Amino acid sequence: MEFQFSERLKNYIQKTGKQFILVEVVTADTSDIEISEIAVRFVSRRIADHYIRDRHFIEKQTEVCSLLLPRYPLRYADMVELDLRSFLFIHLLKQKGMSI
Repeated sequence: MEFQFSERLKNYIQKTGKQFILVEVVTADTSDIEISEIAVRFVSRRIADHYIRDRHFIEKQTEVCSLLLPRYPLRYADMVELDLRSFLFIHLLKQKGMSI
């Protein structure tokens, strides 16, 4: 498994100094349907420490930043791509190559 960062994301990380990207599964559960998906977001050092210490996430160092990956099994492609999308002033991380 290899992680590839888009140039846009690399430039954003370098410009803002954000060092940690959290990958987790989030679930919306209503009485009729349950939906789970993978959420990818930037987190601070304090939150990263919490996820590593208390939730036992794995910290994977890359050339760009640290990725916090869950211990529970996710399916990873050989190449996982991470990209940055912007809408107005909102920045969102997108991933391709990870699934539940």
